[in-house]
Amino acid sequence: MKYTFTCIALLSITLSFNASAQESRIVVRSIGKDSINLPLDINYYLTKETCADIIRYGHFNFEKGIFLGKIKDVSNTNANLILTEGNYNKNGEKDGEFVVYNPKGTLQAKGSFKNNRYTGKWEMYFEDGKPQMVFEVNNDEFTITSIWDERGRKIIDNGVGTYRTVSEEGIILSGKLLNGKPEGKWTLSNATLNRPLVTEYYKKNQFVKGETLMGPYTDKSKLVLIEPNLLKFTRAERMMATSTPCAGSLIQVQSAKYKNGIDAFGDIIARSVTEYLNTVDLSIYNNKMIIEALIYEDGTIKNFKGISAFNNTILRGIIGKLQNLPPLQPATINGKPVQQKFRIEFTFNQGTYNFTFEFLPL
Repeated sequence: MKYTFTCIALLSITLSFNASAQESRIVVRSIGKDSINLPLDINYYLTKETCADIIRYGHFNFEKGIFLGKIKDVSNTNANLILTEGNYNKNGEKDGEFVVYNPKGTLQAKGSFKNNRYTGKWEMYFEDGKPQMVFEVNNDEFTITSIWDERGRKIIDNGVGTYRTVSEEGIILSGKLLNGKPEGKWTLSNATLNRPLVTEYYKKNQFVKGETLMGPYTDKSKLVLIEPNLLKFTRAERMMATSTPCAGSLIQVQSAKYKNGIDAFGDIIARSVTEYLNTVDLSIYNNKMIIEALIYEDGTIKNFKGISAFNNTILRGIIGKLQNLPPLQPATINGKPVQQKFRIEFTFNQGTYNFTFEFLPL
């Protein structure tokens, strides 16, 4: 029986930045070809691992500087707390359904993107979970149907009411909505100026004319009702380092490990399962099998279960051997032992097999 043991390799990529005259170093861990563990602060800026509030798991093309495929952002202190899930297409554009939660675990937003643009129905919520806004997008045309204030009062109902939003930079967009679209006079202003930055006029929901500090225009509207980067998770796309100093003492996270190293542990797994698999005719199989277990605070590995199995007999045989794996040094958070999930993926191909294993994020 031939087997190939594959150990997931970690490539550390270090970024340097200055914050309050103190140089810090950020390590982005690349797993395999393009998978990454990206340490982010609460505002989705890159930070040191020991200071991270959020860890992004996904694929990143370092040459083009874009995310690819599915991404998942989780709390650094609770891997079960998902903050963002979504997908990027081959061009690094947000594409498909995105679901966003705040650090308390309540829903913040859900909806879809198409080539980095909002599409379909979107729902957004305040931090306490109360509804904030509902809008729909069809062919890049926005229709705002409902908006509530923080006290729960509905200020836009069935697309009718006064719309007002303030950006982080203090830019104010305001005007009337009719049928969920701009009507009458709209302004984009800054409190420090004596006149609006942009003024536009609409009639029967159609743009009529506008004026900026540079002069008038009539070709098309320049106002954006819903900013494309309204949601904080989009900041991670810029891969910008945080400007907030971090001493690195907030969170100390250590994954589980084997006393003699990861290669030695892989050899133990290989010897254990080979004893059983040598008794099985694998020539007819071309499948994958995924098994998960839990590493307890004392380092013992228990509760093996099949996540994906094409043959229950083979699954039980492999688990029977894995149950005898030696204990590990457990994962810790700030020096305190904690539980951690462990996963093995087997690939069977006409009589041969290989496997990879990983300690899942805390």
